[in-house]
Amino acid sequence: MTLKTGKWLLAIGLTLNLSTAGATIILDTPTTLSVTEVLNDSVTLNNRDASLLVGTGGVVQRTRVYTGSVDVTGNGRVIGGILLGGGTSMARLSDQATISGGIGSDFAANWDDESKSTVKLYLQDRATVTGSINYSGYLRIEDQAMVLGNVTNVVSGNVRIDMTGGLIAGGVRLGAGNSMALNLDGGAILGGFSAVWGNFDLNMTGGTLDGGLWTGATVNADISGGRIDDGILIQSEYGSNHLRITGGQFDTALDNWLLQFAGTHYETGNASGLLEIWGGQFGYAGAGQGLMIDDRMDFSVYGRDLVYSNGWLTGYLMDGSWFSNALTFGSRWQGTFTIHNVPEPETLALFLVGLVGMTLARRNKKNRA
Repeated sequence: MTLKTGKWLLAIGLTLNLSTAGATIILDTPTTLSVTEVLNDSVTLNNRDASLLVGTGGVVQRTRVYTGSVDVTGNGRVIGGILLGGGTSMARLSDQATISGGIGSDFAANWDDESKSTVKLYLQDRATVTGSINYSGYLRIEDQAMVLGNVTNVVSGNVRIDMTGGLIAGGVRLGAGNSMALNLDGGAILGGFSAVWGNFDLNMTGGTLDGGLWTGATVNADISGGRIDDGILIQSEYGSNHLRITGGQFDTALDNWLLQFAGTHYETGNASGLLEIWGGQFGYAGAGQGLMIDDRMDFSVYGRDLVYSNGWLTGYLMDGSWFSNALTFGSRWQGTFTIHNVPEPETLALFLVGLVGMTLARRNKKNRA
């Protein structure tokens, strides 16, 4: 362990001389530093087996983790934020921990696999980040943890967000040219989701996404639950998009599209895609202008008694939800629109019984012959 600006450390007891404020403590050996009082110093970790533990009563200044781990528990605080990355680094905030000044990271490798990611951040219990998170790597938010700012990704930084609870008071604002994944099973994002372009995987089974889902990235999405307010806009310039909706609730304002699925306005774009709707509640609280399909985008809807007439698509979806929304095809639309009407279970059962009866009758007739 190295200490700068005249500080000294007893290697066995980890006792600090706090006579000089504003220094940097560097942990570059396999060392654990536990802090349960106010430490007017920043901390830098640069060893895979180095760790900083900030517990109840503990306060440290800005923390930089090139490689190593940081745990902030109890009512521990980090003032000035945490910066991760450069090597294998991890930060976990639990209990009522507070990070003032936000959290950032350098580029992370293996971002889409929690076990292999080189940069990992966990927010749980009632932990709070009072600023924003500008991040590349694996991020999990759960319980009642809060981010009072936005979640963004660093330049050319890929990010995976697993959210089972908690709150992002701002929005998720992801940039250009990155690979991004959002697995939303609970909690709320109040400022919506947006991504400029790149590759975006979405799996939404619960939670709330206020402020809409707006992206120019190539999308592979499966929505089976949760709620999205303020509309969905997928307008990609390149790539093949696939949006499959089997459940969830979708509403928007009067002047907005409930769901817009299109390619780019630029003639050089070559985006295509498939929108599948099997279930969900569309426009029950506010349908806006309904659905818009444009460019080389295909649309398939599955249910029973589905009819498209005079610009409206009505009927029942496969999950039994009533669907009645305006459906508009743009002036550049070159895709296909397919209605898959499946018989009601009773009708299907009668059909199958009749089919079996006809088969047996033919066999009996053949045997008599």
